[in-house]
Amino acid sequence: MIKQFSKKSYRWSAFGLILIFVLGGAVLTNAKSLSQEDKATTDLSTSMQKDQETLNVNDFQKNEEERMGSLSQAKPLSNADLTIGSIEIDGDMNDVVKNYGQPSEKTTAHGIGTPYWIFEKQGLAIDFGGPIWNITVFGSFEGSTPRGIHIGSSASEVLKAYPDITPGESYIQTSTDGKYSIQFAMSNEKVAQIVITHDSASLDAQKEVIPRIVANGKLAGKGPVTKANTSIGGIHIGDSQDQVRRLLGEPSKIRNGGGGTPDIMWYYEHENAYISFYRHGEKEPVGGVDEIQINNPSGLKTNKNIGIGSSVQELLSAYPDVAQSKPSPENSTTYWLNGTRLEEGFYYPSLGFAVGEDGQIGHFYLTSWLIDPEK
Repeated sequence: MIKQFSKKSYRWSAFGLILIFVLGGAVLTNAKSLSQEDKATTDLSTSMQKDQETLNVNDFQKNEEERMGSLSQAKPLSNADLTIGSIEIDGDMNDVVKNYGQPSEKTTAHGIGTPYWIFEKQGLAIDFGGPIWNITVFGSFEGSTPRGIHIGSSASEVLKAYPDITPGESYIQTSTDGKYSIQFAMSNEKVAQIVITHDSASLDAQKEVIPRIVANGKLAGKGPVTKANTSIGGIHIGDSQDQVRRLLGEPSKIRNGGGGTPDIMWYYEHENAYISFYRHGEKEPVGGVDEIQINNPSGLKTNKNIGIGSSVQELLSAYPDVAQSKPSPENSTTYWLNGTRLEEGFYYPSLGFAVGEDGQIGHFYLTSWLIDPEK
């Protein structure tokens, strides 16, 4: 029995071995198959990673190209940028009044003395003294810059419109020559104020010395004016009637005496100019020019190119030694520059300029104070 049992056990063991080999082969075959699937999965993952890296590189290159393209399209500040709405730097203040009405406040720029007018309802303030040199807009102002930026525009819109601008608390861009600038004051990433400035005009204005104030032209004292170095329209104190005719032609009107003096007065309508010739008495011979009066409008100017419409800055630049009156209730101011000769308590010849509330010359004259110009 033991022998029989042993045989049978041996046979089953051999069968078991064969079964193990068969199953082992199947398992190994399946393992090989799984290994191939894992490799395929790994290859796919590697491929996808490489594709993503390629996409990232492409995105970076695209972003760089867009950035460089933006830089290549950068626009420096130019004269074409110096307007907002209908207002322009170096423009005429009269045009602003026509479009926006009278200002709510008329004052002067601190430390400079040029007119500074505020239009509160319109959200506008202007610095000028002849041509406009600074424009500030805020609040309800409705105009835009030539590049489409206005009160309420976003910071990103400003950067897109002005790619050369320097960001900060305010976004500022200056022209390449340093003469002009534009500034956007931001609040909550929105434009709250826009300032356009002719910087060189501002600096020039700040360099001006404020003239001494006197009560009248007589108290302005001795100055540099002479018959030879000062003229209006080419006419000097002491010039004859023939010399005046050669320059201005025949007068529109002639008045013999009157007005409390025996002078002969010629009026030139096309130049809005009065020329007076000295005469000691109504029956005395006519002498040379003793006074030239120029009214607005007129194209006649002094030999230093100052005339109707010239600004205070232009006046002070041409005649830095002038004295000035206190502003009148109508905000008009007179500037005087006298001559080197003293007669009857007056230094003569004397040059005078009347400046209106707009900061521009509206009337000017050259006179000998009724003193014989031949003296």
